[in-house]
Amino acid sequence: MEKSITNGELTQAGNKKAINVEKTLKELQSYFNKFPDERRPNIWSIIEYGKNSYETRYSRFLRWLLDPSGNHGAGDAFIRELWKALKTKQKKQMAGKEAELESTETEWSTETDADCEVYYKDDSLVIENGKPKRRFIDILVYDKVHKRYLCIELKVLSKAHTNQLTSYAEYLKNEETYKDTCGLLAFISPDGADPDNDEWDESWVGFSYGELREVLLNLYNHVKGSEIEYKNDTCKYIYSFRSDLKKYYYVPKFNSIAKKLCSELDEEQIRVEVEKFYNPSDKDKEQLVKHIEENRFLKAPKDETGINKLLDLSKRLANKEGMKDVEIKSNGSTKFTTDNLEDIFGGIDLAYYIITSYSKGVGIAVEFNDPGTDEKREKCILNIETYFKENKKFDEGGKAKKTIGITITPTHLKNLTRNNVDDESYDNLIEAALDYDKKAFGKD
Repeated sequence: MEKSITNGELTQAGNKKAINVEKTLKELQSYFNKFPDERRPNIWSIIEYGKNSYETRYSRFLRWLLDPSGNHGAGDAFIRELWKALKTKQKKQMAGKEAELESTETEWSTETDADCEVYYKDDSLVIENGKPKRRFIDILVYDKVHKRYLCIELKVLSKAHTNQLTSYAEYLKNEETYKDTCGLLAFISPDGADPDNDEWDESWVGFSYGELREVLLNLYNHVKGSEIEYKNDTCKYIYSFRSDLKKYYYVPKFNSIAKKLCSELDEEQIRVEVEKFYNPSDKDKEQLVKHIEENRFLKAPKDETGINKLLDLSKRLANKEGMKDVEIKSNGSTKFTTDNLEDIFGGIDLAYYIITSYSKGVGIAVEFNDPGTDEKREKCILNIETYFKENKKFDEGGKAKKTIGITITPTHLKNLTRNNVDDESYDNLIEAALDYDKKAFGKD
């Protein structure tokens, strides 16, 4: 179909308007101008080591700022700013809703730095009576004096998997330390929401990277105007973190628009149009074209049919007697533990069964989580290997640097794929896992 551009509007044969090129390019330019300056050194880009590192690095940095005794020197300034912003957002989120706000003070204040305990998820595997004391909550700040907490779940490139948010909220509601306290549950992500997740409810406050950047700007100005000894260092780290957050706040918005433009115009047409509407005060036009063109060759999204099928099966069938702490993940995988597994290794944070789709099909495994630190990991591996050696029922055991696991898919179920798995075969997978549990971990 023949296409032409007139007065900034792309038209197809029959004068059917497809896209307003001028408006689209101006919108792209506005987002592009907010991208991190690639010419300026940024520690986050320098130490980047793969997508799996993003949430870990961001969570650790926020934990550092939230700790009043941290060597940033700002005391409780960050948690005060963040708490106030979250309370304001919560009120807007609940406006007109029937649910009542939990009674928590608008202002956060602590008399001494020691009043606060700040936990990162690596700290969650404190074992008491053979069970983990905390779940894998990204960040948990607890004010011992005022009996309140701030729970943060941080996402960068992923969504909350099914039951994750609910399980954290339930844990804080029922665990002895926190059950008679009050607090805030904050879900921080690039867009501030998780609309694809059917468990999303009003108990969590959605907070975007844009809103987080505003809080960090207030903190930056506070530190900059203070007499903190190493304020220049702290300001530098805050500045670079705010800058890096732009990648996940503005870039996705830019890419979604650029994809549409690339589907309508070839590279030469885009260059011509950029030249027409380019403002000399804007960033390098060649870089703008480059970032637009990067969206032309992105892989098409993978077929979600198989994942949706697994999700449907797991939601309907993963409720058999003997299954505990069932977690259904967004990729269709089902995690669960049992009394036997929990008695030996602890809760689902340490050991679990998983029914999931692998590269060659659908199967079952028993896996043992990476406890986080080298010391905890080595202890966990030692305990599991010791059990394997002492228990003669085991004749196999896989081992990796971060996770130990055993594939336990029975021979008669090894040909399952996303295409041919059905109610009966999925039910058989669960039964096989529970049968294995009795034989391998059951008490004689």
